[in-house]
Amino acid sequence: MPSEAFSPAASPVLACIGTGPGADLVVRAAARLAGLSASPWHAVLVETPRLRRLPEDARRRVLERLDLARELGASTSVLEAEDPALALAEFARVHGCKTVVLGRTRNGLRAWTTSVLRRVAASAPDVDLIEIALPRQAQTPDQPAPQAPFAPSWRYRLAVGVGLFGTVAAWPLLGPASGVALLLLVSLLAALGWLTIARTGSLREQARMAGEREARTRALYEFARELQGVLLAEQVEDITRRFVQRTFNAESTILVPGPGRLLRYPERAAVRVPPVSVLDMATAQWAYENSAPAGAGTARLGTSKFVYLPLIAPMRTRGVLLAWTSERSWVLVPEQRELLDAFAALAAIALERVHYVEVAQDAEVRMEGERLRNSLLSALSHDLRTPLTSLVGLSEALALSRPELAPSQLELAAALRDEAKRMSTLVANLLDMARIESGKITLNLEWQSVEEAIGSALRANRWNLAGRAASTRLAPDLPLVRFDAMLIERVLCNLLENACKYTPADARIEIGAIARDGKLELSVRDDGPGLPPGREEDLFEKFARGGRESAIP
Repeated sequence: MPSEAFSPAASPVLACIGTGPGADLVVRAAARLAGLSASPWHAVLVETPRLRRLPEDARRRVLERLDLARELGASTSVLEAEDPALALAEFARVHGCKTVVLGRTRNGLRAWTTSVLRRVAASAPDVDLIEIALPRQAQTPDQPAPQAPFAPSWRYRLAVGVGLFGTVAAWPLLGPASGVALLLLVSLLAALGWLTIARTGSLREQARMAGEREARTRALYEFARELQGVLLAEQVEDITRRFVQRTFNAESTILVPGPGRLLRYPERAAVRVPPVSVLDMATAQWAYENSAPAGAGTARLGTSKFVYLPLIAPMRTRGVLLAWTSERSWVLVPEQRELLDAFAALAAIALERVHYVEVAQDAEVRMEGERLRNSLLSALSHDLRTPLTSLVGLSEALALSRPELAPSQLELAAALRDEAKRMSTLVANLLDMARIESGKITLNLEWQSVEEAIGSALRANRWNLAGRAASTRLAPDLPLVRFDAMLIERVLCNLLENACKYTPADARIEIGAIARDGKLELSVRDDGPGLPPGREEDLFEKFARGGRESAIP
């Protein structure tokens, strides 16, 4: 690769995960390269027929390398192809990767073989290739599992051996010329047989891989279709458990957080439940809080009998998928793990959708309740205004009746009038509140003096403020302000009334006003006990009180 061709760019970096001892170096080198250029990167494992024949330990190491890449921020993928070079070149083209990082293989150092790097270079000439050297003390690369007797390779040898034996045995009878012809015929037939068997085995392997892909795709589609209509979290758990059992022959359950964001084990778990220890729940809690997998097939507690997959949704982690089976190798197959991760992602999205459906339903119920309450308040206010107005008029007429009432009777008439006016004011306030919340009120905005609104509020509360030390602190140059005088006066009256109710008799009350940065600031201050800590927002709620029971009206 020419030195002037490489420059860290924002295009994605592609790392090819192999089975050799230098695969970890490839992953870490790709992560460093992507970090230097602040670009995304992908880690790809190409599943070939040879890779499928690796022993269990080798496949586990491959899966651990995928997990390592995922922890370092990579987007991981598993590709199925016979030629890894063509698969890598196509993946780089589709995802716009301009830099590919590969590990050096032993076979690539032999003169009679062509390395994957050279074949990728031939298939994608516009891609920069970085080859990571083998570690100094390289271990023997992972080899395919030994084949059983009478496998195709043994059949090739048997066919060639029988042909050679027959040729040697017939040589004295046929002579040199016929013996050579027979040897050539046997060699030709052996070559044709070898090609036929190899091609048949390749097609059989491709058909099997295609069948497995089709089965995984169908399972994923059916799982998503089942989840799209659920409305309860219990339904998500049941569907997930059923599909995990059917697809992987494994049991599973979903752990969801409770109070304090602590995971709780469901009361109605799967049929076959192994003992769950405190350590198991602690591991699940760790997976939930860190949004990282743990358990069998991972780098964290890989000897555990459980697999802990966090259910990561777009907004936040919704829980942990806990899965287990008696056969530990089920999560070591990369495509199996990828499908299980997809199941967990779909379950997480379903749980988040169920959560917001519940939130929307609660909000709708609250809105309907609020609408009903406003309707009742509006109806009661309309019905009570007429009799209250009549009651105020009758009380005033009673005070002016002839002959004059006795002083005690005049005092009762005045008290009756004041209470009727207070009741009428409360009803008017309820009606205004209902109008404001229904959005049917129109603000009467006019340029007015703030001093007049403050004076009107003080006059309206003269009975409450009787004997109180009430004062004003108004800036001398207050401008005219455009506001609804009635509503601003109502706000000031409410604050003054609360200050009179909830402060000692010797407390001071002050109304202040100042113009600052193009805005007018009004304040009602007192030296009473104030609001309890954490309940400041209750000041803006309807019918909110500092205590549940109080002698204050």
